[in-house]
Amino acid sequence: MLRLALLGHPVAHSRSPAMMRAALEAMGLDGVYVPFDVAPERLADAVKGIAALGFDGANVTLPHKSSVLPHLARVDATAQRVGAVNTLARAGDGFAGHNTDVDGLLGALRAHGADPRDGDVVVLGAGGAARAAAVGVALAGARSVTVIARQEMSALSVAEAAQHAARCHALAVGLGTAGAERALAHATLVVQATSCGMAGGAPSDALLAGADLARCRRETPAIDLVYVPAVTPWMDAADRAGLRVLAGAGAEMLARQGAAALRRWANREPPLDVMRLALGL
Repeated sequence: MLRLALLGHPVAHSRSPAMMRAALEAMGLDGVYVPFDVAPERLADAVKGIAALGFDGANVTLPHKSSVLPHLARVDATAQRVGAVNTLARAGDGFAGHNTDVDGLLGALRAHGADPRDGDVVVLGAGGAARAAAVGVALAGARSVTVIARQEMSALSVAEAAQHAARCHALAVGLGTAGAERALAHATLVVQATSCGMAGGAPSDALLAGADLARCRRETPAIDLVYVPAVTPWMDAADRAGLRVLAGAGAEMLARQGAAALRRWANREPPLDVMRLALGL
């Protein structure tokens, strides 16, 4: 039996369990996928616990994507570049860390006709998803990446990861500053990578007030990595500001990163169409 878990806080909103269970059934695999709501101070215990219980792997979601790193036996090159892990695979008595968010995001952008190559990308946020987004677009050939976050020092860490990964021009600016306004005015792609507006998560009021989307050029592609609800307050604001909102792209990213994780765990090609269907795409 393939034993898989999801570690996050909160996890009740997540559609990953339904998506993964549908995929396992379609693949004819005997397996379970169990969500665990793990408070940050219990993360080390949770990783040890699923290892002791014989789990084969796990997905890791917010707020644990970066904080899980010290609890792993090893981390692959992509996850090291990003500084965040979203997939664990059994490695001896512990787990190896991988990052499938990068490929998931780039695949979702391509599926929606948005290409970061040679563009000026703005990433909102400084967590694990933002790190994957910034490094991903840098690796895809973005000309510049500007990371906007409430705390400029937090944004700086993400910008440095992008610059080190691909030698692109990367900046870190605070939310609501003149630097943020300039970056939005020149953006060719905007990625909303915070948990703001997520069902059961933080409200998006501060983000909407601090990131003035009206400064963006009309038809600038905009993706929200939050996928529940299907239309977030940020997406609604982007649409009213005239941006080209990539509807469903957050869920498409979830499906693609999940497929990449399942491919690693099962050593078989996962049914991406089944996974999309389980997410309502």
